[in-house]
Order: sequence, then structure tokens, then C-alpha cells
Amino acid sequence: MKAVLMTNKGVVVDDLSDPTPRPNEVVIRVRAAGICGTDLAIIKGAYKVSLPLILGHEFSGEIALVGKHVVNVRPGDRVTSEINISCGQCYYCKVGLRTHCLHVRALGITTNGAFAEYVKVPSENVHKIPESLSDEHAVFVEPLAAAIRTIMLTRVDPEDFVAVIGVGRLGLLIIQVMKLHMAKVIAVGKHLQQLKIAKMIGADYVVNATKENPVKRIKEIANGIGADVVVEATGNPNALNVAIASAKSRGSIAVKSTPGLQAKIDLTQVVVRELTVQGSRCGPFSQAINLLSTKMIRVEPLISKRFKLVQAHIGFKSALQPGVIKVLLKN
Repeated sequence: MKAVLMTNKGVVVDDLSDPTPRPNEVVIRVRAAGICGTDLAIIKGAYKVSLPLILGHEFSGEIALVGKHVVNVRPGDRVTSEINISCGQCYYCKVGLRTHCLHVRALGITTNGAFAEYVKVPSENVHKIPESLSDEHAVFVEPLAAAIRTIMLTRVDPEDFVAVIGVGRLGLLIIQVMKLHMAKVIAVGKHLQQLKIAKMIGADYVVNATKENPVKRIKEIANGIGADVVVEATGNPNALNVAIASAKSRGSIAVKSTPGLQAKIDLTQVVVRELTVQGSRCGPFSQAINLLSTKMIRVEPLISKRFKLVQAHIGFKSALQPGVIKVLLKN
């Protein structure tokens, strides 16, 4: 099979052996895969992984092969897959927190991922996708699930002011999830096209951080005291202090930054203003699939460019350009 391999010398497109499923695994023929912030952090060297490695964990496809013990899917089923592969035996697995598994592996991060013609995953990770959800739009299931997880862990009430700092791939999904919960959303970004899309998909206010002081503007909009919730989704370590300064006292900061970053924060402000800082990661695939298949969440405006798998080099360069939201690689 053709695969995009990250090596010590950079990214190469190589011919590798097709994967063979173990008894409880499936092999998925990848139809579309999305380049995300984690992939770019690995490529830039900010997020260290063991190489060589096939990147990619946001994808959709169809079942090609099943192991002899697999009963939940069959060849031809259209599916996507969760990123985290858990052991099923540790404390966290037994209490239903599989993403916190002590022995977790992750597609495209610690084990080969989906930037290939085929990818192998445990059958328990697989979710069927309905005919009403296209291959391209199903690529957004994983990041949308992560956006949903944000609001599951950070309380947002109707009419709350929610500032989303960063209107890239994840920020634009979070904006839409917050609007479903009737929040008043302030989108903060630096790129005009992204801010236009943020407004189009539901943001009540947009703040261009290259032209306005985002902290001052957020406070002006949010009754002069700051947002009830601030979501940091830039991947920029300096943005966390902007988020802290933009939240009202006793407000919440939801952290969604790209892995591999280190940040210095003003802990005094967290303490004296009694702020809550909440991280979150992967979320419920079933809810994400439902929202996408019923068109409650719009993702077509988020697709910036499409490339063939063998054009991965061009795709990565494109994804690194300012203002680009989501780049897809297709087989």
C-alpha cells in the first residue's frame, strides 16, 4: 500500500505491506483523512514521537478485512475510528475512562495512522457512519467529538459569554457546539477569512486580534467584566495568558492547545480571581456522528483544500499556511 511515512529525514511517500488484522481487529480502506494540529506539531518537531511513523488520525473509510472474532462490522461498512487504543485492563479502562488508559496507544502518534491506503484498528474503536454523512465530512467526527468534550467538562449556560480564542480547525467546531448550547460567542482570530467563516457559522461577535486588543474587546462585549468561559484553541503558548485575562472572576478557561507546547501562566490571577482551568481531549463519537449527519454542525466551509495521498508533501505545506483551516488527503 501507499503510505505517508514520517522519518528522521522528513516525510516520504512509500510502498509498505498491507496490514493484516488480528482476531479482534479490522483493516479499513481509507477514503479521506484530515491534517490536524497534532500532525503539524509532529512535522515541525514540536511534538516528539518515535519514528518512522504513519501519521493521521482523523479519517473515514470502509471496512476491507475483519479478524475472525469481529462481529460488530463487516466488509463494506462505512466507518471512522477513535484515535486511542486502550488496554481494557487498567484502572481507567475498568472505570470507563479509556482515553486515560495507563497503556494507551494513539493512531498516528504512537502507532501507525491513517495517512495510507489502509489502516488497522481494534474493532471496538470503530463507529459506523450513515449514508447521510459523506466521507469528507466524516473526517470531522474526531475533532468534533473533542469539541463536544470541551462543553461536557466546562459548564456553559444559555446566554453565557463564551470567547473562543483561535478560529482554526478546532475553534470553528467549538463555536458551533457553543451556539447549540445558546451561548453568546465571541470569536477571536488573526486571519480575516477565518473570522468571516466564524461569523457565517454562528459567532455573535468577531475580534481581529491584529487590529484590536482582544482582552479589552472581550471585556467590552461581555458586560465590562469578561467572558464566562474562554476557550484557548490557538496552539500558541502565549494565548493562555490572554485567555486568563479575558475571563471574568470565577470564570472558566477551557484549554484545547496542540500537544507538545509549554506555557508560562499567571497563577496569581488564577488564584485571586478564583478561575477554573479545565483541559479536555477526545469526546463522544456517537454524538459527533449524529450532529454531522443531521447537518446540525457545518463543516464544508472548513475544508480549505484537497489533495491526493501521494501529494502529501504539498498538503502539509498548504496546511502550514496562515489562514488555512482543514486540508484533506484522499485516496
